[in-house]
Amino acid sequence: MFKNSQDVKTAIDNLEAKVLNVKRGIEELLLSLDAQDKVSWPAFTAKCSSLASDLSTLQANMRKSLLTNSNEDNGEFIKNQLILPHTISPDVNPHLMALTENRVPVWNHETAPSFLRTKLAPLIEDEVSQIERDLLDMNQTKMENTSKQITTMNKHLDQLFNGALEQLSRSKAAGENNKLLYKTEQTEAIVRAIYGGESISKTSESSRRRV
Repeated sequence: MFKNSQDVKTAIDNLEAKVLNVKRGIEELLLSLDAQDKVSWPAFTAKCSSLASDLSTLQANMRKSLLTNSNEDNGEFIKNQLILPHTISPDVNPHLMALTENRVPVWNHETAPSFLRTKLAPLIEDEVSQIERDLLDMNQTKMENTSKQITTMNKHLDQLFNGALEQLSRSKAAGENNKLLYKTEQTEAIVRAIYGGESISKTSESSRRRV
């Protein structure tokens, strides 16, 4: 477990180093995009892979609270630390400007709450909530449209299936109606008997012999 403030300093230093690596990777990617007509795309993809690796390393270290010889605690040690500003001043702080690359010149009552905020600003939070509601409504509308399309498709399939069954039944009934009611062999025998006396002559000769 963590027992002294040195762990906090070590965690912050490690976090700063990892974030700086990620920052450099992002800056290199942005510069490459600005000069995309001259950039080497294999080098660009290599930078993307390097940035992804740095982000994965940062995420893995966050699970250990950025301490190398500790077990994973999902960042609970960092989350449980209370950060309090020791100096609030309306004057420009050169050291602060150097640390923030001239983005934050003063650490006063306006900037401190903004940077120490653990939740989104109310305006941004409202915008995020509105986006989430819009996405929810959009997904619900898509689900309703999909359900309607499935119902319509099933209806058409039922109609096609019933039509095919009806046509099959009609074809079967027509086949039964067109079924031959005579035997071809018997018809041919009758025709030969009438026109050639084939079976009749044989029957007559056999009758005479018996007499």
